[in-house]
Amino acid sequence: TLSGAGAVLPATLIATAPDMTGLLCAVTDGGTKVYLSGNGGASWTSLLTPPLTGTIQAITMSRKYIDGDTTYVEIAIGTAIWGNATTDGQLYIIRIGNPFATWANQNLTVDGTLIGGEISAIAYSPGYANDRTITVVASTNGDTAPAFASKTWLCIGTRDTTTNTTTWNTPVAGYPVEVGTVGSPSSGDAPGVTRLLSF
Repeated sequence: TLSGAGAVLPATLIATAPDMTGLLCAVTDGGTKVYLSGNGGASWTSLLTPPLTGTIQAITMSRKYIDGDTTYVEIAIGTAIWGNATTDGQLYIIRIGNPFATWANQNLTVDGTLIGGEISAIAYSPGYANDRTITVVASTNGDTAPAFASKTWLCIGTRDTTTNTTTWNTPVAGYPVEVGTVGSPSSGDAPGVTRLLSF
């Protein structure tokens, strides 16, 4: 059980691997720890989450992919601190498949300079095995560049899975995209039009 593995319940978030039966992970300990199960929840192992900036607000798992002779699945977690004046949240990724795997901060940048964003959603591309693409919804506070401050953005990342790093919002033109209110000038949509941003 999760509690038997040392987790402090409840589990606040759960993610499953889209193409590997029985592989899932859970966020516990008030949004500060991640546990992994390879047998549908019968047993769990701590993924030794690093010290986090904020608490985990989003978690997802990639489709499997092959690097060299090894099959990997990634877990991405996004953190946030809501209600303060600074942009603190971070994105961390671990590659399951490497016995020495550790979490790596992906240095999310919304405005191109300040590292961080209050993360509320993460999604891997369904074609991740080929395109190595991840998207993140992140909000900013007043400490970012004025054009980006106090807004919510859809950011796109291109992954280098060998080094477990991510390049943000390039070379894909037009990103980050502001997630505007329906029909507002910032959304780019006509009044009454709702835009759904997803893979």
